Amino acid sequence: MAIESGLTITAADIERRGGLQFVSVASSTRVTAATADDSDDHAYSAITLGDGDNSAGANTMWIYELKNGSGSLSVTGTKENGTMMFEQTISFYVPNISSAHLRQLENLQHEPLVCVVQDFNGADYVVGLSETYKNEDVYARNQTYATMTGLEVSTGAAQGDETGCTVTITCMAGELPRSFSGTSTMDTAAGKNVLS
Repeated sequence: MAIESGLTITAADIERRGGLQFVSVASSTRVTAATADDSDDHAYSAITLGDGDNSAGANTMWIYELKNGSGSLSVTGTKENGTMMFEQTISFYVPNISSAHLRQLENLQHEPLVCVVQDFNGADYVVGLSETYKNEDVYARNQTYATMTGLEVSTGAAQGDETGCTVTITCMAGELPRSFSGTSTMDTAAGKNVLS
């Protein structure tokens, strides 16, 4: 790959809002196809999911709606022995410790995940799916999936402290996260994100 151009920024780039609004999750074993679009950007223009995940439905992911200021996506790239790898980390806070919340988080524990995160600017990013070092043409067998790597539950100590769970989902990939340029429809009433 050759250097094609540099980057310029505008005032609109400087005025972007930080943080994540939604984290959508599905088992990566449900991915049947993905269309990488490298023509003019670093994106997936389509991701096809089979039915599953407790009847989420085809092309549908379960969403976690986040409290403002509690969700982030960070990426750290390191080069070892000539190979650049990117650790992609999603961190978010689930307020209120309830048995329903704990059950849903428990279900993520041993599952290979693909995630679509949406920031407050409406941009979607895919974590747990990669075209580089994917090892297989069958996406369900992709070894660059994400996993829940941390869960911290706290009641707080003082009466004014928050009670909730901090969730960490991580994946190691051979490229930066791709944006999702297809349509991502967040249906918070149903708790689902429909990809099209």
